[in-house]
Amino acid sequence: MGKAFKLQSVLNYRQIIERKAQQVLARALTRQGDLMAQLARQRAELDYLTSDFENRKRQGLSMADLNLYRSHIRYSEQQLRSLEKEFEQSNAEVCKCREELMRSCQDRRMVEKLKQKQAVQTRRENLHRENLSLDEIALRERQGGLA
Repeated sequence: MGKAFKLQSVLNYRQIIERKAQQVLARALTRQGDLMAQLARQRAELDYLTSDFENRKRQGLSMADLNLYRSHIRYSEQQLRSLEKEFEQSNAEVCKCREELMRSCQDRRMVEKLKQKQAVQTRRENLHRENLSLDEIALRERQGGLA
């Protein structure tokens, strides 16, 4: 049986940190997807409003309706700019989360490599002890046969 890995608790902790980083990234990606859908809806609404406004202008609009449409279009453009800004922030957050996940993966892998090295060293030591034991048994048998 091999020696217990002295850094197992560190490895466990780093695995937990990595899972948390995966969860944070998943939430950030979900948020980004939601914002992308909102942006698409807002652009479609603005396109519809603009097109509808142009059509109604050709047919003739009262000054009150004209101002109402312009106001609604400005509001829709403002909403779109706000969503675009939020989406940019979301992209930055996703990048940050990916970097954090990469860092936590590297930290975990580093400890796993140490664990593997220890396992290899333990196997070598066990094999060496086994060979010494076999050599000793063979030597005793030869000495017993000579006596």
